[in-house]
Amino acid sequence: MITRLTLITSIFLASLQMTVSASANDLDTIIERYRQSILKGGSPANETVTQYVREQLPNGRWPDIDYNDQDKASWRTADHLSRIKLLAISYVDSNSKNSGSSELLAAIEKALDHWEDKRYHNPNWWYNEIGVPRVARDIAVLLYGRLDEHRAQAIADVIGQTRVRGTGANLMWTAELSLHLGCLTGDRALVAQNAAIIADEIKAGSYEGIQYDNSFHQHGPRLQAFHYGKSYLGVAVNLGWQLRGTSWALSAGKCRIISDYFIDGLQWMCRNRYTVPSTLDRAASRQGSLASADLRGLLTLWRDVAGERVAGIENFLAVQNGGGIPVSGFRHFPESDFSTYHRPGFSFFLKTLSDRTRTAESINRENQKGRDMNAGDHYLLFEGDEYHNLQPVWQWDKLPGLTTGDNLSKAKQLPFTGGLGNGDSGLTVMTITRTGENDPDSGFSVRKMWVFREDSILCLIGGWEIEGAPGQLRTSLEQCRNSMDLKISYDLSALTDVPRESVYDNCRYLIHDGNGYMTLEPVSIRLYPAEVEGSWRDINLQYAEETVSDKVFLATIEHGTAPKPGGYAIFPGVTDKQMAELYTDRPWTVVRNDRDCQCVRFDNGTVMAAFYEPGELRFDDGKISVDTPCLAMLDKGQLLLADPTNAGVTVNVTWKGSHRTVNLPSGGVALEVK
Repeated sequence: MITRLTLITSIFLASLQMTVSASANDLDTIIERYRQSILKGGSPANETVTQYVREQLPNGRWPDIDYNDQDKASWRTADHLSRIKLLAISYVDSNSKNSGSSELLAAIEKALDHWEDKRYHNPNWWYNEIGVPRVARDIAVLLYGRLDEHRAQAIADVIGQTRVRGTGANLMWTAELSLHLGCLTGDRALVAQNAAIIADEIKAGSYEGIQYDNSFHQHGPRLQAFHYGKSYLGVAVNLGWQLRGTSWALSAGKCRIISDYFIDGLQWMCRNRYTVPSTLDRAASRQGSLASADLRGLLTLWRDVAGERVAGIENFLAVQNGGGIPVSGFRHFPESDFSTYHRPGFSFFLKTLSDRTRTAESINRENQKGRDMNAGDHYLLFEGDEYHNLQPVWQWDKLPGLTTGDNLSKAKQLPFTGGLGNGDSGLTVMTITRTGENDPDSGFSVRKMWVFREDSILCLIGGWEIEGAPGQLRTSLEQCRNSMDLKISYDLSALTDVPRESVYDNCRYLIHDGNGYMTLEPVSIRLYPAEVEGSWRDINLQYAEETVSDKVFLATIEHGTAPKPGGYAIFPGVTDKQMAELYTDRPWTVVRNDRDCQCVRFDNGTVMAAFYEPGELRFDDGKISVDTPCLAMLDKGQLLLADPTNAGVTVNVTWKGSHRTVNLPSGGVALEVK
């Protein structure tokens, strides 16, 4: 706990009067590096600074800031400190027209005096112990050597509101604040203590933080890679860069963990500089959140620290700048029930749910409609911005990939969820089980298996079990920005332009913006109106009520009340002619699609299967049988098995005419059968 201000105030006040010298000692080096990192963002416009000074009230307040606000997610009162920081940047930046302005310094001092007088607090502890102290720390660093004794004491008190506690991103934030406070006060012991805490938190496999598969969890087993994970990374990267060459520099092993998280984690969870809702959890309800995969600033710093993986960091940075060599192939993150599939022309992301992970959270007035996330929703990216800022006009119960119905509760969390791949191709499975919100005896359960190979994604939907009367059931094919380029083949008719909302029976396939969506059996497809209105406040109460509109392509498979086995395939980037040929000459055969087994065999002999029960699959060139539920993939003479429950099981398998006993490892890791 950081409460030592009465003991260190005199040291702090003296140190604030010092002129920073990069060549002085480790403490001054760290502060100078941090100050320069703040200034790298540039100064606010001169007109903005002039306006803030002109409009400031005699008591230090600004008339456009709500000082009575108590919002837990977006506290507007804290804008007062953020504004002081902007003014401080303009004051100390030698490239600013306002550099060294006595009038500007007077405005800063009045604003600091007001905050000292009121010491505003928020009902959300995070603002009081992390958010506000972080901005106060930045102000103290910027004004290092320029504050009088009284105001130095005031800013010290605000920084001292923090307490070193929590896990993951929260612990990193608080320890970073304490470390910088130690630098400002000349307390080397405090710096050493918190440098050690931060280094210790850079590890893989904790309940929260970086996982063994290079995903990231916060608030329990929730994938938060570009939300809390990015904040965690921001602290680790900036401090790693600031501490390099000092007494507290990160070890090579700690640097490797951060590099792995960049290269083997986040790089696979984005396309270009965009990500998908699955990697953000509740933060997906924030404006601009899908663009949070822009990591160029962090990558630029980290390449000075990355060590043995610097080439991978430089390539990732090049990719984000429009060059480099993007990742390619299939990767499943078993710790987070997340699968990604990257091809030169597209990227596909799938978030499933098991009893080891959690559904999306809705706290601090955020994510008012996204509780169905993380239960089979998928996203198809090309440039990356196909879903960017569509969130307020989405129908959240019809996110792409979801299988659900009206008035059904969130999916149940079951153990048999996982993925298996060989790097190039792969499969992912999940059993979707939903019950009525007001009628727990009414609902459905269905098996789903997604297969990723070459330029296609195939999804089998089978093994339906219906309880009671759950009503009309559906699966969403897509819900993305509408290019208004839409064609549909249905009822054995010719390809037809589709300008309006309707239900199309006996549908064979759709083509939207050059992307094909094929149904495995003729089904009913519903198309929804393209012009949609909504409000950010509908999904996140921190925003004002303001109507926005956009064009959305939303298509659903209507299963009805008595659904049959089937599924769909997605072919990104196809022509009308190619889609027609793919429909009549499919490159695969569905071998099984029932409650006990789902299996696809491709023309080249590749087999992907999910055994939900012990079973056997026979082909012209042999058979595969297992006595324990598992996933199987046969490709180029190689048989891979995995336990999707992540528990680790023993499987007796028959393959190539011989019997083998295989101990599948825990953690959902694939094992080759020799």
